[in-house]
Amino acid sequence: MSDEDGGRILINLGRVATRIQDGRAMSALLSVTVLGEFGALLVTFGIALHALNATGQASIFSLVLISGASALIVLSPVAGPLVDRFNRGRLFWLINGIRLFVSVALYLYVQTALNPMAAVYITTFILACSEAFMNPLIASLIPSMLPKDRVVRMNAILLGCRQTAAIAAPAAGGLLYSLGNIRAVLICASFILFVALILQLLLLRVPEGASRNRQMPTLSGILKDFKASVSYLLVRIPHVSLAVNGFLSHFLIFPFMLLAVPFMYLKFFSGTEVELGTVQSVYAIGGIAATPLAVLFEKVSRSKNLLLGIVGLLLPAGLYLLALNSNVSAWLSNNAGARMAGFAVAGLLVYFFLSYYVTFFLSFFQTDVEANMVGRLQSLLVVNHGFGRIFGFGLYGLAIDLDFRLAFAMFFAGALLKIAAHIPFLRTYRE
Repeated sequence: MSDEDGGRILINLGRVATRIQDGRAMSALLSVTVLGEFGALLVTFGIALHALNATGQASIFSLVLISGASALIVLSPVAGPLVDRFNRGRLFWLINGIRLFVSVALYLYVQTALNPMAAVYITTFILACSEAFMNPLIASLIPSMLPKDRVVRMNAILLGCRQTAAIAAPAAGGLLYSLGNIRAVLICASFILFVALILQLLLLRVPEGASRNRQMPTLSGILKDFKASVSYLLVRIPHVSLAVNGFLSHFLIFPFMLLAVPFMYLKFFSGTEVELGTVQSVYAIGGIAATPLAVLFEKVSRSKNLLLGIVGLLLPAGLYLLALNSNVSAWLSNNAGARMAGFAVAGLLVYFFLSYYVTFFLSFFQTDVEANMVGRLQSLLVVNHGFGRIFGFGLYGLAIDLDFRLAFAMFFAGALLKIAAHIPFLRTYRE
């Protein structure tokens, strides 16, 4: 065997070892992220059901969700710089540790039954704080742990898994809540979060932050970073177009799915907690189905892929509009099978097209932005999305208390506005 052949063998072995290492890194990151998210969402859904049953008004229920969105706005300017400058592994461990502590503490608190609604607001706020750090952390971890050509694939897989956790959690939460109230939900969530912490300690090796500045950033420094990210965004038309689109998603789309659908299903369409959990679990099929499709079409132009995800929302929006018909509304209220099937199919389509869109939305920012700006820009987007959710939750809460049918019209309007907001991106990228 010649030296040249030996060199080729070593190169091939090196490539195989790199792929194995990348595969292990992906598996570990997926496992810890999804388990942590599932546990946190289980707690969130449990306290949402608790608040919904305790208040009975959409506007009051919306305040619980607004408390979480407020935390995202307050902490996101801090989260990005911290993620970019500090040990990511310790931040990752701290986030899941806080989630576990909150779940256990809430379980102990509800035993006293002193003021459960106060605990609901505080828990929602703290869990949202952890999410404010988790979003830029994951966004910066993926390009730092994997080659650039695997970023889109990892985003698609991770998004599908996180979407599955986001929908499976309500299904499990609804079942657990019907069996043992919020206490059963918190016991299960605490166990899952504990497992996530153990797996993180044993399996996940996280790269440190890129910056050599290991000291706590000052307020002026944070404001400077935030101003820089705003300036960076505003001079780029495609980025502005996507940011506006993201705002609309969190203003008119997500509040509809997170507030309007659960509230209307239980209060106006005579559904049960178990039915609602089952319906929302079906949404996972949409998130899962979008994952292989996004990987399959990752070579197609980004503008076309993004447009497909946006235009596709008109399909479920049209299905929801059918509920405006009084005969259809009465039929859904009196027929459990039709009620579950109708809401399940419409929600599945919403999460399918949203998951497909978000995959390329995230990949665009991760591959078209300088590495040292990823965390900062992600934090800016979280603030943008947070304001969208605050306004959206408040608007939907008031609209439902006036006439629940307004919510369906608002969702359809949101789908149309997202198409209009994408036009500047299409004009820039004529691929």
